[in-house]
Amino acid sequence: ASKSTLPEGWVEGTTPEGYTYYWHTPSGTSSWERPQEPPAIQKVVKLSPQVVSSLLTSRRAGLSKLQVDSSASVEMHTTRGMATVSGSARAVD
Repeated sequence: ASKSTLPEGWVEGTTPEGYTYYWHTPSGTSSWERPQEPPAIQKVVKLSPQVVSSLLTSRRAGLSKLQVDSSASVEMHTTRGMATVSGSARAVD
């Protein structure tokens, strides 16, 4: 992002005392320093047994494709039927 624009999801605000701060609307994160990129977000999602099987077959090809297509990191918790998805707000949603 250029110096004049903020990364997606960030807004600039000013405190009553005149200090500039930055607020990331999707995550509720604030910062005194100008953001260079959106903060990483992590979400745990429940998966059906069919989805788990689909993602893990063929040497995890489905999981690899999901990660490449979404730009998110996906950690499978197969015994609990869940996955932890990490990345930008856009990638995680």
